[in-house]
Amino acid sequence: MDVTQYKSDFVKYIDEFFNSDESKNSSIKELKSKKQDLFYYQSKKLAKSDKRNAEMIRNKRVLLSNYISASTEKLTPQDEYYQTRVEREILLGQIFGEEKEKIKSAKQDYQAQRKVMADKIEVLKLQYNTLVSDNKRIEAELQHYHRVKSEFDVFKTNKKLTEEEKQKRN
Repeated sequence: MDVTQYKSDFVKYIDEFFNSDESKNSSIKELKSKKQDLFYYQSKKLAKSDKRNAEMIRNKRVLLSNYISASTEKLTPQDEYYQTRVEREILLGQIFGEEKEKIKSAKQDYQAQRKVMADKIEVLKLQYNTLVSDNKRIEAELQHYHRVKSEFDVFKTNKKLTEEEKQKRN
């Protein structure tokens, strides 16, 4: 499921929570599960990106080690392929330089992506903390509401009984 879909569903559930007369406990549970799903999805996406970048860097290192081992072989001037091998080494040196630059840029891109994802995770943590505090506040208000309602019901019952007693006396 797409992140924007999760976000829109999350906003929809929050609107339903504050505007509905239905059971508050089920709405709170739904909000908690949607919040956990969103956090899990974004964490999983970050892990996949990290894994892809690590594999790319590992493959580049293997390629570079192969180039280095090929260039360390000893060549003698008597070898009939000496000139061809020298040309290949020059070509490999150029490729090595290009690959080194590509690896450097890939590493910088990886670090930038990792920083962006870390910022996103930080935002998610802040949102989570906000939701937890809002949830606690709502639960406290719900308890206060039930306490006030029960006190009001007791007051109405007492008032009704006192009126009945007055009527019986008269």
